[in-house]
Amino acid sequence: MMLTLIETSEREPMPHITREEAARLLEEFRALYQTLTLEERGQVKTHFAELARVQSSIENDWEK
Repeated sequence: MMLTLIETSEREPMPHITREEAARLLEEFRALYQTLTLEERGQVKTHFAELARVQSSIENDWEK
């Protein structure tokens, strides 16, 4: 799966959810993550690390 990032000058509003909804989603994600193989978990970690790097880069560019 290839991530496509489209940078825009405007940030779209983030939908708001309750703490209970967020907690339920996190539990669902955790349960799904637990079903992955070690190799798949490594891919997930690598993917999220890349997303964090890109997000940080974008935020740094916006601050300039």
